Amino acid sequence: MNSITRRRLLYAAALSSTGVAAKPSSAGTPLRLAYYDNFAPFSRLRDGRVGGIFVDIMEELLVRRLGLRVQHEAFPWARAQQRVRLGEADGFITVPTPERLVYAVAGEAWVTQGRLAMFVRAEASALRQRLQGLKSPDELAGLRLGAYLGNGWVKARFAGQEVHYSPSRQHALRMLLADRFDVLLDSANATQAALRAAGLEREVVELAPALDSNETRLMLGRHSPHLSRLPQIDAELRRMQRDGALARLSQLPPD
Repeated sequence: MNSITRRRLLYAAALSSTGVAAKPSSAGTPLRLAYYDNFAPFSRLRDGRVGGIFVDIMEELLVRRLGLRVQHEAFPWARAQQRVRLGEADGFITVPTPERLVYAVAGEAWVTQGRLAMFVRAEASALRQRLQGLKSPDELAGLRLGAYLGNGWVKARFAGQEVHYSPSRQHALRMLLADRFDVLLDSANATQAALRAAGLEREVVELAPALDSNETRLMLGRHSPHLSRLPQIDAELRRMQRDGALARLSQLPPD
């Protein structure tokens, strides 16, 4: 059995195990999506309105193509995840992790693709030289690491290692510049956007190689009345990948 077939069997089992897979979604019930409120350019809350690349993609996918009613909400990331876990929101867009898969089912089709990278102070020349050409995240042992609160990849990959978590990406960048930790672990595209917005491109630099690649997925809570729509959503997402809509809406350089 190849890996694709295995994933599809696990996907079908996850849907059926919820007990709602055969139940049609209520056409009158909006699909409530929870976003990170400070994750530009992917999602943000500004003047009471939720916007960003994730929102643009979901509007095209769910509203215009599938004709669903959608409600967009944004919160601090830990709270957004908690809302899905408690059934107060139907889903979110994120990287599936074992912890998230306990209470939500991930679609098969990706929404965005990216890389997880290391960022350091530009003036830290010795550290930059040490980390260039890093072969494994294990080589970061002994360094002070930082990330934003709710970064599931960092939490899973560096379990047992001390990580300084900040309430937002902007706060994490300030802590990095204040020498509160040595290396910021974060999404390359989102962090580069934050650096440009703050005018810090010369003060903080991204190091190669990337620590990992990732794909965000639409994840729906296991008790969401819309869960049975995931196969239909996946099929339309794949069409958007083929017809170029995802690339157009993302408006990001390829990783």
